Amino acid sequence: MTKDASQEVLNNLKAGGNISIGNVDVGDQHHHYGSREITVSGVGGTPPSFERYWVNRISYQERLATCISTTPVTEIVAAGGFGKSSLAAWAFENLKGGFQKRLWVSFGQPRTFDRVARWILQEIGFPYRDLQANEEMLLSELLYRLNDPNPPVKTLVVLDQLEMTADSADHAWFEQFLSQWAEEGKESRVLVTTRSAFLAQDSIALTGMDVDEGSAFLTQEGLTGDRFSDLITLAKGHPLLLKLAASWTIETYDARVDDRAIDFFTKLFTNYAGDPKAGVEAIFEVIFRALPPALQNLLCGLSVYRLPIDVAMAQAMDETATDEDLEQLAGQGLLLLQGTRFVLHPLVAGLVRARVTEEVRRDGHERAIDYYSENYQPWDGTIGSCREELENFYHACELGQYQRAIEILDRCFNQLELAGEWRSLLPLYERLTGEWNAVDESEEKNLGSAWTRSGNLHQDLGNIELAIDAHLKAQAIFDRLDFPEGKAPSLGNLGIAYQSLGDYQKAIDFHSQHNELAQAIGDKRGIAASLGNLGNAYQSLGDDQKAIDFHSQSIEIKQTIGDKKGIANSLGSLGIAYDSLGDYQKATDFHSQSIEIKQAIGDKAGVAVSFFNLGNALGKLDEHFNALQNYIKAKEIYEDLKLDNDVEDCKNAIRNCNQIIAAQRRTPPTLDDGYKSKPNYKKRQDRKRLRILLFCVGIAIVFLIAWLKK
Repeated sequence: MTKDASQEVLNNLKAGGNISIGNVDVGDQHHHYGSREITVSGVGGTPPSFERYWVNRISYQERLATCISTTPVTEIVAAGGFGKSSLAAWAFENLKGGFQKRLWVSFGQPRTFDRVARWILQEIGFPYRDLQANEEMLLSELLYRLNDPNPPVKTLVVLDQLEMTADSADHAWFEQFLSQWAEEGKESRVLVTTRSAFLAQDSIALTGMDVDEGSAFLTQEGLTGDRFSDLITLAKGHPLLLKLAASWTIETYDARVDDRAIDFFTKLFTNYAGDPKAGVEAIFEVIFRALPPALQNLLCGLSVYRLPIDVAMAQAMDETATDEDLEQLAGQGLLLLQGTRFVLHPLVAGLVRARVTEEVRRDGHERAIDYYSENYQPWDGTIGSCREELENFYHACELGQYQRAIEILDRCFNQLELAGEWRSLLPLYERLTGEWNAVDESEEKNLGSAWTRSGNLHQDLGNIELAIDAHLKAQAIFDRLDFPEGKAPSLGNLGIAYQSLGDYQKAIDFHSQHNELAQAIGDKRGIAASLGNLGNAYQSLGDDQKAIDFHSQSIEIKQTIGDKKGIANSLGSLGIAYDSLGDYQKATDFHSQSIEIKQAIGDKAGVAVSFFNLGNALGKLDEHFNALQNYIKAKEIYEDLKLDNDVEDCKNAIRNCNQIIAAQRRTPPTLDDGYKSKPNYKKRQDRKRLRILLFCVGIAIVFLIAWLKK
């Protein structure tokens, strides 16, 4: 591509041309492209609001305080409804002395070990930026940082309802974390609530309230009467069961626990042999049937939500719903207050969902989708701004509407993929590919697309063999449908995967097939991408001239279709190729053109790469001062992007450049990134020019005196 042609692209950019990316081709890069910052959101939460129903349970509180002060991992173990989360919330609020950080993670919603580990590391000030890091690497980093004495970040981490991971692939990683932390932990503490213990060590086995505790609880609920001890005995001191019983007593027996109330509860619980869970089910049925039909329907509708509920979400299920309705359901023990929102108690949620008919369930999911669709947020750089799309994806999948689900996910895929949320996206596409039985050709094409994206995400994460397997599955679908528009980029993806494995010949074969098929269907963007990828493959084989030929062809096509980012990448690739050939002047020309376009389109990371590569080429031209300035520019951008590995590359290059400049007596060696090099060099040059000028003036004076003497 000529400089004139490049300038034409720049002129088009300044005129406001659209940026189009399309098929992927690997752009210009330096030694490696460092890890990008990822901001983890949507993991941490707030403890349940325990104060409203709290009754001191002195023996448990004292034991918990002792455990947290002396033991790295403490487990509170009990069946549902015994108040594990409330006791943990009490500790979170009242045992905070000495902890610099307190972190609460609820597993009422699915949480992967990857996201939980990254979030904890982020919150204690050590964000882990390697997006390809696997669970083993994150586990090692988490254990190290929680123990790191320089500086120490004494942290209390609460993992609430951790038993919810039991059927997930991540269960073993949480178990391993707890096991190793129990052995290695020093200052920081981990508190777990669970229905079954994770560790072999002693745990706090939470049982029901004793008579004194239960009496205090019933009094706090507003009950009177002389039969408290009988009710507490019938309920086995189970807090949730006592709460439900208190609610019924208030509604039916004027808040008095008397003979009538005890007779009712005795008959109700007789068949359950003191099983608190069965008792909860029995009294739930009684309370639910006594609710007004509108509240019954509201509670059933709310059960489809995964996130904490506010009145706006309730009104999506019933437009007449009010804050008072939610308070009434909470007052009867059916909802729990969490911050300013409400959640269904896990035991109650299961009972409600068991009552929901298929028609009501489907209607609830549809209403949830309508609610979230009206509340989509603009992209702010974090996954939190895609919360509504991700919830709608879930609801669409629950309805079995996978075509709709993938279309919803398309709204935010590009942003999340570019932000490095690969591990968050991958399970979503795995759900699509695992559950979707496509019913027509259109759905099959989209299923093929889901396999393609799954493969690309595996590629991003470095799981190359899994990426190849996913791309082959996509290829099989597109072959069966005779759908070349899907098959062509799939061939290119396979080429990129094999290139990552170092099998350059196989990569060239796939890129060549991609190119042939793209030409056959007139896909200019695909043609350009395949040519660029062929250039990269031949570059890897050391055939620089062939790489230049392919990149030149690619860039011409990209110019015709207005692919500015692609043009900039190809210019950078040409710069690298000419650098390899030893034509450093040409290399600097191409890198400079690439920088100008990338700056125009706002590709900050790409600009940094090109500055670095330009510095390399300038250094080989012995223009070390100019090389230094480019390394400094690259470093500043990488620091802004928090790409630590790339910052280190730049620092090394700056150090080497300073040493070369010092050896040439232009400036003393320095490690302060070269910022003093330019003024020091200029002062020396000024002094040198002054000495030369004075010498010349002196010579002139000597000649003048000699002439005058004649």
